[in-house]
Amino acid sequence: MSDMIRTCVVAAVVVAIAFGAAGCTSSRGGPIDPKWICQEPMPPGGVGRLILDARRDGDRLAFGFGYVLFPIDCGPTDPEYRVHMEPHVGTWYHPEPRPQGIPLVLYLKPGRYGIDIYGTGACFRGRDLVVKEGEEVVYRARMDPGGSIEGVVLGPATGEPLPGVIVWRPLDRGYGADSKEWDPKNSYEASRVCKTTGEGYFFIPDLPPGEHVIVIYAPELGWMERKVTVVDGKKVQLNPIRFVKN
Repeated sequence: MSDMIRTCVVAAVVVAIAFGAAGCTSSRGGPIDPKWICQEPMPPGGVGRLILDARRDGDRLAFGFGYVLFPIDCGPTDPEYRVHMEPHVGTWYHPEPRPQGIPLVLYLKPGRYGIDIYGTGACFRGRDLVVKEGEEVVYRARMDPGGSIEGVVLGPATGEPLPGVIVWRPLDRGYGADSKEWDPKNSYEASRVCKTTGEGYFFIPDLPPGEHVIVIYAPELGWMERKVTVVDGKKVQLNPIRFVKN
């Protein structure tokens, strides 16, 4: 079981990223140096090009955020199912200083995708991203403040705080061909994950408004799940969660 949790938390494919998009400006308001603009021809092999134009803080191009991108036309059992996750998009390996606010360029197989974008104090959830073979699409994501969830997990016998419990928000499978069979306990990917402290406390920040499922796992006890409605800019304080052994 610990291997499965580890997969849920850290197993991800780092997407090959090129920076830039013609015609955009930097987050400081000036033009981007042409040498950073993506001018690559469309590669062969049945892929499409996605330019992710993420913005925040008064319509400024965002940088230093993380994202999880996944197909919504197929499920985890499909050989074509592949989750892309990059938690440190702000990392820059070029010897020159990195220009701020350059959109990401991703090469993907044709299909529909869902995306979660999250940064400090801002987030976005989109489920209408379509990539077509041999074509380029610019997807503009406006990152809003979002909300957060906090709570305390208690033990089933004594009611004392339960430390070391893994709490995560799985990728929602509410769309796509296998949505009726989606089970959060079997979702191997998460866009938010944390552990309870010694006082049993957990906190999941920067969640888009709407309904979310959180999954709670305690070794030797099993699984629980809760549905929580998040409001933009608000913190949802859950009642203490008494773990029910299953």
